[in-house]
Amino acid sequence: MIFILFALLIALVAVIFALQNTAAVTVTFFIWNFQGSLALVLLGTLAVGLLIGLLAALPGLVRGRVTIGGHKKKISITEKERDEYKQRAETAEKEVKELEEQTASLSAALDQYQTQPNK
Repeated sequence: MIFILFALLIALVAVIFALQNTAAVTVTFFIWNFQGSLALVLLGTLAVGLLIGLLAALPGLVRGRVTIGGHKKKISITEKERDEYKQRAETAEKEVKELEEQTASLSAALDQYQTQPNK
């Protein structure tokens, strides 16, 4: 909402600027001549400057997007590996419990064998 209000304020300032600067000017660039109002020439220059700025920033933006994509892929791979390790850990814990139960039953059987009188 704030950005919309800010954009409307800038548009209003641009309209007021255009209405107050209606003097005709001639712009010469190499072999071309252009005649128009001062406001249109300045606003056109501003638009060209914005375009140049965007084109200059574009490689960095694209590089950033590519980097983000690579990081997302690495995160996905790492999460899959984590899930596999969790599964392995759960399986190992089950095996440990089974071995503990076997050890306990064998220990009980050994105790029982040792307490029986010799025949």
